[in-house]
Amino acid sequence: MSQTTPLSDAEIQAVTAAMRDVSRTVILPMFDNPAPIESSDKSGKGDWVTEGDIQAERALTAFLNKLRPDSTVLGEEVVGTDVALYHTLRNKPGMVWTVDPIDGTLNFRAKNPRFGTMIACVYDNVIQQAWIYCPRLEGGIMLTAGRGRGAFAQYDNGRPTTRLQAPTHTRATMLSGYHLGHNQVVDERWFPVVETCARANGLGVFAHTSMAADAVEMVLHHRKALVYTLPKLWDSAPPALILNESGGVAAPINQFAQDIYGHNGEDFYVFAPNLATALALRGLFGQRQAA
Repeated sequence: MSQTTPLSDAEIQAVTAAMRDVSRTVILPMFDNPAPIESSDKSGKGDWVTEGDIQAERALTAFLNKLRPDSTVLGEEVVGTDVALYHTLRNKPGMVWTVDPIDGTLNFRAKNPRFGTMIACVYDNVIQQAWIYCPRLEGGIMLTAGRGRGAFAQYDNGRPTTRLQAPTHTRATMLSGYHLGHNQVVDERWFPVVETCARANGLGVFAHTSMAADAVEMVLHHRKALVYTLPKLWDSAPPALILNESGGVAAPINQFAQDIYGHNGEDFYVFAPNLATALALRGLFGQRQAA
């Protein structure tokens, strides 16, 4: 097994199946139950977690540790509140998995279908494989990508698997932004900056509440784009590889050739469905400095 292909095809398929299984047995029974989904603020900073997040991450972590005992799991619910542990694990050599068990927890809690599960396989600080599963969007959709192998959409409703390919010239028409400060608190001042800039340049704005759902919409419909600062890797690694392998851009806004996982700077990051959109956003935000 080569260093650039750390997972076999059978292992890739096993992860895909495990994500669907955890969604079916853990996540969706809570979502489909008419009873309210209880949640708590795990950090005291508006970072919500449900029992679904905890159980799903526990199940996926156990599966990944069994699949590859030589690997490390960087899970949002276990590592998310420990900044020192996060940086230790993100820089660990060898195989590291990033796991976001329910991306869009507030949507999940509100019984809004814009949520999903995201996993990335990283080898020596390079994202090698990525999965995003949104069971209640597009009839159930699994996005996958392998470095140098393209990005694909698989559907639960019987539609054929499609290779994802971004349009060359069409630009996104909707923009959102997200800024997480050094204290790990969302900086609410950032969205009005994005909104003002977007409207001044003829773009619509949208509320960014789930990277998983937004990634699906970026690669399928090409209308949305994001400008981020300091993204956590369980939020950014899976959509980054899927976008880049489909012809989009997910990178520091001034360094499109730089892999998100290996970048520790204070730059803004752009998530765009194609290069034309990314270049336009660089023109709008490339000279700004992340706070």
